[in-house]
Amino acid sequence: MKTKTYDLVLDFVSVIAAAGLLSGASPLGAHEGPPRDPATQACESYDLDVRGDIALLAQDARPLTFSADGGAQLPAIEVGQHYAAKLHPQGEVKFDIEPSRVMLADGAYAGHARFSVPVSGHYRIALSSESWVDVLAGGDYLETEAFAGRVECKPLRKLVDYMLEADESYVLMLSGGSEDVMGTAIRLVE
Repeated sequence: MKTKTYDLVLDFVSVIAAAGLLSGASPLGAHEGPPRDPATQACESYDLDVRGDIALLAQDARPLTFSADGGAQLPAIEVGQHYAAKLHPQGEVKFDIEPSRVMLADGAYAGHARFSVPVSGHYRIALSSESWVDVLAGGDYLETEAFAGRVECKPLRKLVDYMLEADESYVLMLSGGSEDVMGTAIRLVE
């Protein structure tokens, strides 16, 4: 009788183990796939696909000082390029049009840059640090299509999407920034 019970237990364990292997479960809690990068693991909570933004912000950044005077000749940003945007203390920045969200200037950073897009479409502005984002065309604010932010996502703190037209001149206005230098990029979202 002992042998029969022992054989039944072995058969049961074999069936359970085979079922687990056939279902794709990892045996004995083994890790599946390569280990995840803790720096980007927190970014998985975005509802939007942000892999392209994280990849762009991971590229070498070109240094670019944003203008402190919204009425001056503004530095240009190219689509598809990562910039280390140097901002100014917000109290020293002259806005031609006040930011669409009132933010305290104390301890905040701000600046302006200009850009255009090669083709009309859905574009995303991605930032590595906290900041309010406004895009202006012809002196008016553009409406956002989508926006999101994740404090715990270190490579991509904030993103804002816009529908933009080719051959139009735009102003990117950052205000309420948490850092004086932040990763900044604009890309076409497919």
